[in-house]
Amino acid sequence: MKKEPSLNIHTRDKFRQLIVQKTGLEIREQNLGSFDNIIINRTRKLRFDEPENYFIFLSLHCHDSQKEWEELVLELTNNESYFFRDQGQFKLLEEHILPELIKRKKITKSLRICSAGYSTGPEPYSLAILLKELIPDIQTWNLLILGVDINHEVLEVARKGVYSPWSFRRVAPEIKEKYFTKKGEQYQINNDIKKLLKFEVCNLVENEQNSKKSDFLDIDLIVCRNVFIYFSQKTIKKILNIFYNKLQPSGYLLTGHAEIISQNSGLIKFKKKLFAQSLIYQKPKLDEVIKTTTLLANQKSLYPVNQVVKNTKKSGLDVIPKPSKNISKRNINLLEVKPKNKEISSPEIDHLKEIEDIKMLLQKRSYNLVTQKLINILDKFPNDLNYLYFLAETYANIGKYEQAIKHCNHALDVDNLSFKFYYLLVDVYQEKKEDELTKRILDKIIYLNANSVYGYFKLGNFYQDRGNAKKAKKMYHNTLKILDTLPNNQQIAELNDLSVEELSIKLSNLVN
Repeated sequence: MKKEPSLNIHTRDKFRQLIVQKTGLEIREQNLGSFDNIIINRTRKLRFDEPENYFIFLSLHCHDSQKEWEELVLELTNNESYFFRDQGQFKLLEEHILPELIKRKKITKSLRICSAGYSTGPEPYSLAILLKELIPDIQTWNLLILGVDINHEVLEVARKGVYSPWSFRRVAPEIKEKYFTKKGEQYQINNDIKKLLKFEVCNLVENEQNSKKSDFLDIDLIVCRNVFIYFSQKTIKKILNIFYNKLQPSGYLLTGHAEIISQNSGLIKFKKKLFAQSLIYQKPKLDEVIKTTTLLANQKSLYPVNQVVKNTKKSGLDVIPKPSKNISKRNINLLEVKPKNKEISSPEIDHLKEIEDIKMLLQKRSYNLVTQKLINILDKFPNDLNYLYFLAETYANIGKYEQAIKHCNHALDVDNLSFKFYYLLVDVYQEKKEDELTKRILDKIIYLNANSVYGYFKLGNFYQDRGNAKKAKKMYHNTLKILDTLPNNQQIAELNDLSVEELSIKLSNLVN
């Protein structure tokens, strides 16, 4: 009988060192169990007798080895993404950063943007859609939106531009209708958006610029989110220096929240701007670069956060949802709220440590570990609504809809007025194309709260999508009546923080 491959500590450490050297990916202690499984599974799949032989194969400089590196990186990272992910940061781009760049470039009409480590394409396509909305004469601009990634397979998925309905879970319906064409059960990005993009293979860690003909230079904005969480501080410093050199003076770098610790010396040359939605890094102007170089020669202190920018006039783009408390965004917010249940902070469980652990796992999109940790907590505190919601939402995000439904229903047994679980059920049933159940939940929301803006608005959309314009208009009129009783600047949390005024304008256009 053939012996099953196994991984000893010495061999595991050799793999970890090789992976850091080749890709910059750091395998952290809490992920060693899943890492061992990945290495053993790849060893089996390639029919090596033992991991040592697989290690030797990865060490080779040949085409087959390079292809295997791409497969391995796919398994070590998570490529789940969706359009307009982190709507707070997209609102920052929409209202501040892109308008500033467009104004600055209005003479040359040349703008260069790079999405680095962009997963399967939703991020660069989201950037292209945003620019299309912000620049009326975009066809007269010399515009480049460059997507760079280490993996050829990811590039091919992005080039095809075909996505499942779940990729649009945070997208306004009018955006999906305007920029995508339905093909069976999938959605194809339209050519007028696709032609704005270009894709390149790029391994920032191993080789700063893989091709002399690379377009990855003189960039005005680099967006690199949910990538640094996989890297060591040393590798992050190296990549930050590369990004700094790729940026034009006054160009911007946008990263994920809290992905880079402020002590990382790779940040020392950047200016920091703090907005309500996010921190963003800026390469100084040319004259400031000279001053900074002189300053750094004489001192080692880091740049302070040197500018706090208050919200200014909005661009008028109301089709992109506002920063959301839904799905992924809500996950983080829930964890920042101290639970009312005193049991959670009892000696049996270090609540603060649990929060930090779950935050880290969520940032790494280690959904299996997140769900297991939450299940363990809920074994002790089965009726805690915060953790029940977090678990249900995580299941929904990874497509385990039945588990999401199960935990929503359990939570509603605990508190049948916890509306966030009804909202999540609507999302899940819509994704499952369960029309009857979707409508039943929306009816129940209205039954429990006769002044529910969410309930009437979503029910209107439900009828509109099914061609029943008469009933849709009735629901929209009911929504407008409720909105008339509310302050214009009030935000509706369950509808992605749309303001009363914005929703009223949108509905008035629909019913007239």
